[in-house]
Amino acid sequence: MSIQELIRDYEFSPNVRNEMFIAYDENPKGFERVATRATNANNPPAALTSMIRQGAHLKDAERSKGTKPAADTLNDLATIAAHAYRARITKYPPIDERGWTHDDAIAYGVWVASTWSNRVAQDDIERAMRILINKPWDVESDPALGTGCPPELLARIQRGISRIGIVEAKPVAAPPAADTLAQRLLDTLGEKAA
Repeated sequence: MSIQELIRDYEFSPNVRNEMFIAYDENPKGFERVATRATNANNPPAALTSMIRQGAHLKDAERSKGTKPAADTLNDLATIAAHAYRARITKYPPIDERGWTHDDAIAYGVWVASTWSNRVAQDDIERAMRILINKPWDVESDPALGTGCPPELLARIQRGISRIGIVEAKPVAAPPAADTLAQRLLDTLGEKAA
């Protein structure tokens, strides 16, 4: 069925109507399933809007029957995220200004994919999706290498050293024997006694 047949004569605002078209582009069969289910509600337009905003059109029909979801691997989830990203930027091209950028569309795609499975971290989905859409993270923006990463480790990763755990041998001078804390305390006590 076409989207015009599914939303019938519902009087949606322009924004809600755009949401319906985006949802239909993301998953036409899922949208049809949700629209059919919404016709049995007391207020079909409100029920349809609520279900679309909750992402019910993105969930596999078999998933609600208790079977294993179709998207179980990182590659499947990345493909779903990339599809949602492309559907989003097709309807709303990013203007690269505050409020709507490519990163917002990427975050939307990752959110959509994360509703399919909670077994994979969102950072992993985003990393795999960015590779699919040819917008990979650089070293500075990758959250796995962010603020929690020690600077020397990050420098080695940036230089491309494959053996990160190897410590370079540097000559270390032994501290003088008199420079220990106990020796300094004894020296201080000896000076005061004299």
